[in-house]
Amino acid sequence: MWFGYARTELLPINVRRVVQQAFREYAARYEFGEGEVLFEPIAPELLLREMVAEIDRDSSVATVLPRLRQTAQQWGIDLDRVFDTPRRADVLWYILESVEDTAGAQLIVPSREHLTNLGPSERAAVAQLTRAAVEVHYLDGTSAHGTSAEAEPPRPAESTDAPSADDQVLVESRIGSIPAVAQLDAAAELSRLGRPELIEYVDAIYVALIDDAATTPAADVLEFPPDAGRAVIRLLTAAVTGRLIVELEEPRHRADAVAAALITLCENTQRFTDGSRTFTRCTLPDGAYSPGAESGGRG
Repeated sequence: MWFGYARTELLPINVRRVVQQAFREYAARYEFGEGEVLFEPIAPELLLREMVAEIDRDSSVATVLPRLRQTAQQWGIDLDRVFDTPRRADVLWYILESVEDTAGAQLIVPSREHLTNLGPSERAAVAQLTRAAVEVHYLDGTSAHGTSAEAEPPRPAESTDAPSADDQVLVESRIGSIPAVAQLDAAAELSRLGRPELIEYVDAIYVALIDDAATTPAADVLEFPPDAGRAVIRLLTAAVTGRLIVELEEPRHRADAVAAALITLCENTQRFTDGSRTFTRCTLPDGAYSPGAESGGRG
């Protein structure tokens, strides 16, 4: 079972039919079986804003929007808040509910952007995707079907805690301004590997690592991260033990202790530095590999 999903406001009108055909060709190429293509409609308030703007563009006096603002002010309404509401995700939620009890479900989207910037519903949608073990495919190639990261991440050269150079990177994601995308990457890779029982536990570690980094102020700046686009989170397989490890690489030096939430979740935690970079590594405990394991780790 598969679904093709796209947000209408992100696609020019002349591209929508092409994207729809691309969904079907992708699903046929990988033999996903029966499926459906659905588009998230543009929110009514956004359509209204565009229509008002279009009317004013075609008018020499351009009075519609100013008159509308004047009326809104008289009624005590903040017109900017009316027009700039968070994106809706009604169709996405319909898809998630449809695949909740379906094994091996596939979700095809044009790019990562179509699953991000969802406002308050973003984290909930990601959590639902995680629980449903849906494999996500991006038509733009940012997460190609049947592939995983090959490159080895940089390692501290002089540290007794340094991991083996033979550790395998399963998936690597830049955190950037939308951490939820990294969580989706890990869920999709574990689903592809046939390990859906680990998705919820790994997701909990991702959340704890990212939250720990986001709430720990840097020593030399008032805001963290100083450059979020360079923060990287990885899911690895340890060369010696075969255990799964979640690793966060931050573009700053940290000397603080690993957060208690991570110590509780993980069998082993390490933090070491390499110049201006900090690596925090968390090894999954034995209990996480059992189907139905709760996100509780060690006490």
